[in-house]
Amino acid sequence: ITFELPRNSLMTAVEMETIVAWEAAGALEGDPSSYVAPPSGTSPIGEPDLLLDAGVGYTKDLNLPDDYRCFPLQHTFEEETFLIGSNVYPDQKPIVHHVLFYAVGPDKVAALAANDAADPGPGYQCFGGPSVGNTLLIGGWVPGMQSVFFPKGAVIPVEAGSQLVMQIHYNALGVADPASVPEDRTKVALWTMEPGEKPTHL
Repeated sequence: ITFELPRNSLMTAVEMETIVAWEAAGALEGDPSSYVAPPSGTSPIGEPDLLLDAGVGYTKDLNLPDDYRCFPLQHTFEEETFLIGSNVYPDQKPIVHHVLFYAVGPDKVAALAANDAADPGPGYQCFGGPSVGNTLLIGGWVPGMQSVFFPKGAVIPVEAGSQLVMQIHYNALGVADPASVPEDRTKVALWTMEPGEKPTHL
């Protein structure tokens, strides 16, 4: 197997070849005594300013191999807010395939509430987005992802009166007994610009 090293790759050709050789040899486990744990993922700027969830847990629909569920998050932005970082804390990791979250503007909050009210249970079924028209993608999560922080002065602005909605893709393909998985209560963490600071880049 040969690799053509992409221009923007973070790995060298030697590192890629090492991985290929390891896989070809059977992907054997290394010496456990030499294991060095990765960094804890602690935020370099302290605890998040907002830690949001749906307010209730959700049990995956066992009739849907791919269960896409949207959850309005329990917070309304009373004033324009500048986001400088985000993270997602998946609760039931064996079934949380990925997460996206969006800002729903004040003109669409009623439509978001209507979607939620029309579907029994926590949140509502959705695919491809929250189904309320154009929304601003704020962030997301896939396995292995850590907190995302923007360069100093760069922000994502959230309009006053907006609400966030989190879309979770659930898939229990790798779970022996999906019915045994407890309800999920995934959370979104947000860091905001200090009051009085002015953004330099959107």
